[in-house]
Amino acid sequence: MKAIAMPGMGAGGAQCLEDVAKQFQHWRQSRVWGQRIPMALWGQAVQMCQEHAPQRVAGELGVSPTGCV
Repeated sequence: MKAIAMPGMGAGGAQCLEDVAKQFQHWRQSRVWGQRIPMALWGQAVQMCQEHAPQRVAGELGVSPTGCV
């Protein structure tokens, strides 16, 4: 599996929701049809749910809110 670049890393390795959304968008544009979301991206989505409401994260990333918790 191809590694996902982590642009927008702030101090301490923190990312913002907008950066994670851009990574999801890039993955969707370059993925093979039927390919599952990489675990690294899911991990970032779950991490964003620690900082933001799961419904907001799900909406921004285009995923189910139940998958973010």
